[in-house]
Amino acid sequence: MIVSGREKGVKNARLIKILILLSIMTSGFLGTGCSFFEGDEKRAERYYQAGIKALEEQKSDAAIIHFRNAVQKNPYHAQAHYQLGSLFIEARRPHQAEKELKQAIKYDPGLNEARKLLALLYFRSRAYPQAIQVYTELKERLGADLETLIPLGISLINTEKIDDAIQVLSEAVRVHPDKPNPKIQLGRAFLRNNQPEEARRMMEAAVAIDYDNIITRLSLADFYTAIRLYDLAEGTLLDIKSDFPDNPVSYLTLARHYLNRNQLEDAEAALREGMEHGLKQPALYQALAVVQHRRNDRAGALQSFKDAVALSPDDQNSLILLADYHVLLKQYPEALETYERIIEKWPKLLPVKSKIAELLLAERQEDQALKHIEEILKEEPEYAKGHLLKGILLRKEGKISEAREEFSMARVLDPKSAEGHYYYGLTFLDDQQYDISLSEILQALEKDPTSVKMRLTLSYVYVKTGKASLALEEIDKVLKEHPDNDEALVLRAIAYAQSKQYEAAVADYRSILKRNPDQPQIRMQLAVVYRAQGKLDEALSDLREILYSYSDPSRPLQGMVEIYMERKQYREALDLCDEYLKKRPHDLRASLIKAGVFIDQKQMGKAKSLLSDMISRYPESALPLRLMATASLAERDYDSALEMYRKVIQLNAHNYPAYIRMAHIYRSMGDMGKAIDSYESLLKVNASYGPAANDLAYLYAELGRDLDRALSLAIEAKKLIPESADVIDTLGWVYFKRDSLLMAKNQFKAAIGMAPKHPVFHYHLGLVYYREQDFPQAREEFRQAIKLGLGKKDSAQVERMIEKMGAES
Repeated sequence: MIVSGREKGVKNARLIKILILLSIMTSGFLGTGCSFFEGDEKRAERYYQAGIKALEEQKSDAAIIHFRNAVQKNPYHAQAHYQLGSLFIEARRPHQAEKELKQAIKYDPGLNEARKLLALLYFRSRAYPQAIQVYTELKERLGADLETLIPLGISLINTEKIDDAIQVLSEAVRVHPDKPNPKIQLGRAFLRNNQPEEARRMMEAAVAIDYDNIITRLSLADFYTAIRLYDLAEGTLLDIKSDFPDNPVSYLTLARHYLNRNQLEDAEAALREGMEHGLKQPALYQALAVVQHRRNDRAGALQSFKDAVALSPDDQNSLILLADYHVLLKQYPEALETYERIIEKWPKLLPVKSKIAELLLAERQEDQALKHIEEILKEEPEYAKGHLLKGILLRKEGKISEAREEFSMARVLDPKSAEGHYYYGLTFLDDQQYDISLSEILQALEKDPTSVKMRLTLSYVYVKTGKASLALEEIDKVLKEHPDNDEALVLRAIAYAQSKQYEAAVADYRSILKRNPDQPQIRMQLAVVYRAQGKLDEALSDLREILYSYSDPSRPLQGMVEIYMERKQYREALDLCDEYLKKRPHDLRASLIKAGVFIDQKQMGKAKSLLSDMISRYPESALPLRLMATASLAERDYDSALEMYRKVIQLNAHNYPAYIRMAHIYRSMGDMGKAIDSYESLLKVNASYGPAANDLAYLYAELGRDLDRALSLAIEAKKLIPESADVIDTLGWVYFKRDSLLMAKNQFKAAIGMAPKHPVFHYHLGLVYYREQDFPQAREEFRQAIKLGLGKKDSAQVERMIEKMGAES
């Protein structure tokens, strides 16, 4: 493109203006040290100074806002990050504190105050590996400082790095020989290292240095207790009480010693002596409450907690303990009232707000609970407990996916917490995804090995996945500490029954019933075990006892009727049903049970007459329709059975078994087209229904048609039901029909690995070997299939193939 002289002149003028502007901007950068950004830096410093002033005026909330504004304007302001970290520690927001302190150190590596605070934060929250790392850095920077060496040594002890701990603490003793604390901590390290004599020497040396210090002498008493020199421990504590009669700690530690020895009267006497001495300390009344609780004096314990509050109404701990004890006694309104009193005094106390939400959830006041949870998360969006509680609420509402997101968030915000992993795992347990659930619950237990509920849930997962021996191991750990835990005993009984240790299961159920006879659910489970043992009279007795007290009385009725039918005592079964229906004439399930007796007797006329009446009386129920279909099938009246299932589907298009049964009937009739239509209709309603995808894939493969569709269905079925050997066999069968012999062989071998006694799986694998002309292997699999009970039609074909292989070889 050609440019005229005039246009060129105009463009040059514009270029000169741009160059001048750039020159001015450049001179600004070079001459003033990046003055383009200087405004933000100055504003950041003003915010920082405003934050310092707010701190001096004890306005913590305002200080946080100012410091946040400072780092927003200048993200590199290390001091502002440090101040935020310090404030977040005071506000009990450790995760935010950690984040800010790390930023402070990043932008000013020489800011050792931030490093010290971060190390202390890790130490106090028992994140010992992280504490070790930061304290080691401080040791390199600051040398043998006691504030560094002591917590570093303790952290090493708590991570089982005992030799390293002894080395660090020995250095502390050497550098500070006149200080008792290094000797005390070194004594503890020696004790952990099974060197009790060295430990004792250190502990007693510490007391010799600082005999008049109650804390030092108490450490010696604790040491004597640890090495089981209980008389020396008691003597030391009594001397302390004598030497420090005005210190409530003297009485508290002596009471604790007696409490640990289960000398409850002595413990109470020690505490009351302190009170009579005129010591009005809430801690004495709180300790007395614990002793009274251990003595089963619940009223006395509650009064002592109240006395502690009356003595010091502004003591936060006393109020929290009182509220918690109300919860323990299931006095929920009183607990709620006390928690709310605490929040009135300390409105920023998020842990107590969380307890209120938990209590409301327990009381099924979901709307009120949600309100509190939303307030918590509005106040602190990164509060892990808030997300945990929201997840619990969503899970109660059946919103599993949304609950899982909240639990996942809680795990991220508080990675050291066991609760996040535990509840996250429960969402997969809800979906019967046992592998993922197991992994999460195991991780939760690593973080909190003392949790009873987590260990019991782990046991439940083992029971559900058929790992009875592993379940029993976990349950025994619980019962060792809590021998009267009924939930553990029930789970153990189920695991015993699962592993066919029936007498042990009966003993556990009887133990529970001995303490509390009024437990219909336990009697029901006991009856199931008796039936498995063949002790039908005992089963009948227990079922009779709970016939009208069980939550669903038709279940024990069903159990009794089944026993009578097993004995061919049809008259007794019918009389029982009639007796029951006189008392509960509108119990549909009881009428259906009676119809089932007629069907079992092959009295189809009576069964159908009763069922017709039920269909008329309960037109919205699918149950009589389904049983009528069963009666029709028994008479080979396929058209009538199909009509019943169509009516079931009309009532509820999501009644998936009805589609499956219709497909099975059509297959029995030889009408494969309509069988396929039934499966396809179901998959239109629910494309993720694994049994339908599996059955349809197998049918397509059997017919040798639509094998691409069959493959996609079989793969989807395996995704949906990965633990099913039948589904894996179906996928192998589809591959076989597609002539993918290697893929088929792998699937059949996998199916046999899961169910080695299934004859069809061996038959299918034999067909692959036969097709590959590996006749010895084919012959072996075919013979195994026949031995395991292969059907007549397939057995006949196998015999012909074995004979043919013999002729060919």
